[in-house]
Amino acid sequence: MIARRVVHGVLACLAVLVAAASAPSRVEPAPSASPPAFSPEPLARLEGLSPQNPRAYFLLAEEFLERAGAPGPRSASDRTTARTLLLLAADLSSKAGDPERTAPSALLALAALAQTPDERQWLEAVANAADAQRSTVRWGSSAKSRTAADAALNLAVALGRYRAGDYRRSRDLLRKLADPAAVLAGAGFDAKRATEMIDQVSAEVTAPAACPRCRGERVLKGVQDGKATAELCPHCRGNPAPTPALTAERFNELLRAEALLLEARPTTWSAQARIDGAAPLRDVDVSSAAAFYKVDLSASLFRGGRWTAP
Repeated sequence: MIARRVVHGVLACLAVLVAAASAPSRVEPAPSASPPAFSPEPLARLEGLSPQNPRAYFLLAEEFLERAGAPGPRSASDRTTARTLLLLAADLSSKAGDPERTAPSALLALAALAQTPDERQWLEAVANAADAQRSTVRWGSSAKSRTAADAALNLAVALGRYRAGDYRRSRDLLRKLADPAAVLAGAGFDAKRATEMIDQVSAEVTAPAACPRCRGERVLKGVQDGKATAELCPHCRGNPAPTPALTAERFNELLRAEALLLEARPTTWSAQARIDGAAPLRDVDVSSAAAFYKVDLSASLFRGGRWTAP
């Protein structure tokens, strides 16, 4: 009797398990996808732009820039369209007396797309010039971070100490910089030559000191009658540098690098030519920027897949 009850109990448990296994499992609904940050096809909205609303050009340019940041075959064309929209926004804002002052913002966004430091600085100057009501604002200075400015200053001092033969101090300053070649290239120096210069300077300043007496300090320090003293090293006569004197060409190249790092403002044409290689001077206005990017500012309407004049 007891055995029969045990068998019935086991069979009942098995039946419950079979029923549970055969029941369809509950499927959790997939989370709904978040809505896109912009229209899937902002191209369709180009024809809705009106020259009377410069701000709309600027806002649509931001959507094209966001699309251009994602990998894909349309990145280059989206970036080109964004540049066109930003330039049109700046031009239309300047001509229409836009109360929202869209021009400086559009030109700063354009500067963020610059390919070189010189191009970026020029566009920042154009943005500053476009903001006539706040002409004292220097966009370039505010955009440059304190960290980048400190790095540029340290590198300029390091190169100056190297020129002077003070290898120990130059070495100490270079060791504070994570990538001194990148700092120099970011100031507008040729990237390849910046790497070569930093490698050469680093190799020379880390070489063993030529003078075993002062160990590169140039002087011998001591204390006499309770006062600190310093006398010129009798071994190297104050010239511990292990390499021969710099050539005029290399000396001038170092000066140019330091001037770029310090954002020097030369007072003579010859000094300016040394710094920028006599590059042509660009006008700081929207029309010059449009000419540089080959954008026709008179064609402010998008019709039939192309920009046309109103």
